[in-house]
Amino acid sequence: MLHELDNKAVSPSLEKGNIRVFRYFHWLLSALLLAGVVPAFHAVGLPFIFDWPRLLTMYWIGLTAQSLCVTTLLCVVAFPLDQTLIPFWNRCRKDKLRLTFLAVFAAFMLWRLGWAIGLMLTVDILTVMEVLDRVSGGRKMVWRLATNIVLPAVYFFVGLLLVFSYNDVIASAVDIEKYTAMCLRLDSILLFGSSVSAIAHSVMGRLPVSAYRILEGIYFGMFAQLGAGLFLIAAAYGKRRALAYIGTLLTAYYLALLVFAVWPAGPVASVCEDHFSRFPESAVLYNVQKADVDKPRLLFSRAGIPSIDTDYYISLPCLHIALPLIMLWFVRNWRRMFAVLLVYDAILFISIILLEQHYLIDLIAGMIAAAVAIALVQSPEKETEKRVFQSF
Repeated sequence: MLHELDNKAVSPSLEKGNIRVFRYFHWLLSALLLAGVVPAFHAVGLPFIFDWPRLLTMYWIGLTAQSLCVTTLLCVVAFPLDQTLIPFWNRCRKDKLRLTFLAVFAAFMLWRLGWAIGLMLTVDILTVMEVLDRVSGGRKMVWRLATNIVLPAVYFFVGLLLVFSYNDVIASAVDIEKYTAMCLRLDSILLFGSSVSAIAHSVMGRLPVSAYRILEGIYFGMFAQLGAGLFLIAAAYGKRRALAYIGTLLTAYYLALLVFAVWPAGPVASVCEDHFSRFPESAVLYNVQKADVDKPRLLFSRAGIPSIDTDYYISLPCLHIALPLIMLWFVRNWRRMFAVLLVYDAILFISIILLEQHYLIDLIAGMIAAAVAIALVQSPEKETEKRVFQSF
């Protein structure tokens, strides 16, 4: 399935004169943030308590399952069928028992879990079986593949926990709506007197509620896109490049934390007076946006002491644009995949506006954050140009 992924060399660093220390700067930043997180919570008077069941379930089960499914879809769309579906189908035709098992499993999953989750888990199981069939070298190579994926995934999980934690620390120490009015004024200039809310209300007011669900699917699909990037890069090029990819994502997050600390701005929903009267309560983002508005105010006023969840209040820059752009950079040599993701991310850009998730200035800042993170980290200079897994 991943045969074509390995046929192309990874580009060397853009500039030979880059200061090499920056390539590994994300490790230092992660270490410093990790060392300072408990003292930071003590300094602002917050308890250091995580909502572990939710965080572990969302990341290691939910996001993993979604990412693996997206990985498969990207491979099918981006690479020739004689490298993806045709070998899989030929194996199933030769092994009737396997075909019967897969049919029964798929029917059971669809019956018990519904078409969406059932189909996703069926695709995941088929993908795992197919990869195991294609990996030569026995347990050693399977272990190597798993390590190439799991270690960067653990690093990303720890980095996300740090980002969530420092969001609460910053929100409890500063008024995160301090510069909201400035963002509105900048947007007014960029949009010729209009605003994100005005545009969203005008467009979404003419569409059925189901349009929100479609846009939400596109919006939340960004996370699975990032996970798919990890699967693809780790499988094709190994652990070093996968860690560089994760390090670039985390660098963008850390840049956003820095901006958030010195330029705190509230979300669009915090300044739109009729936002929650217009936004459908049945939408998933309704409660998400309510929490993004209410929880920082609770933290700043010390009116509540909630546990650390997927807490993310950063409006400027918009990482929902920055992170997909970073993934695009890392998969740019796989041209059809790049084209598919570019179209998806263009639709994602529109979804962010129509769902009133960010100001336009946030999106522009997100593009800048992506460029800075890529320039700082980049790829290892002497990355292997041959396939990591020869049987793919």
